[in-house]
Amino acid sequence: GDLVGRIRIAAPLTFSTMHLGPVLSRFMILHPEVMMEAELSDRRVDLIAEGFDLAIRIGRLADSALIAKKLTQVRHCPCVSPKFIEQNGRPNRPENLSAFPGLMYRTSRSKTLWPFVRPDGTKGRVNIAGRFAANNGDILRDAAEAGLGVILEPTFITYPSIMKGTLIPLFADHEWSDNAVYAVYAENRSLPRRVRCLIDFLAQEFSPEPTWDRAIKSML
Repeated sequence: GDLVGRIRIAAPLTFSTMHLGPVLSRFMILHPEVMMEAELSDRRVDLIAEGFDLAIRIGRLADSALIAKKLTQVRHCPCVSPKFIEQNGRPNRPENLSAFPGLMYRTSRSKTLWPFVRPDGTKGRVNIAGRFAANNGDILRDAAEAGLGVILEPTFITYPSIMKGTLIPLFADHEWSDNAVYAVYAENRSLPRRVRCLIDFLAQEFSPEPTWDRAIKSML
């Protein structure tokens, strides 16, 4: 039968506005009797205590009483603006990024290590001095476009800027993260069919190699 009822979902802000929103709209068009309530925030909600059916999470998952279904891969890549390269030169090794001011997600520590894996599989890390810290990727992307420094953000945030040429990816053949996007839900709760169907729909819509990474690869 048709799916009926409300789904409460918690999800990260930028990923939702750029990628999740259109997918939720398509699901609701397919299922007119489904109502959706989305809380968009980068904080980790307590699914059970706060009454959410489902959360979308990015990054490594801590062990918990939650079941996680992987939706897609999340890659990171350092980026700077063309203006920044014009003024400071283009680094020829990842370690040279340490000379650049960093635009850092969330952490306000003055120094942050960015680990990476080279194409030959060897590992390295670069120490970045943070100039600007924020808990939102959009404002950091805008700061990088303005030439303030180097960012290491998920490609799902930076890809429109890379495609337009307002940000230049550096060392894109290196691995800078092994994160993923997950749909998570409580283990001990029987999921309504509408929620199970939404999880399956999300897994279908987000391929293992996301469209934004394929777009970046095609132009590099």
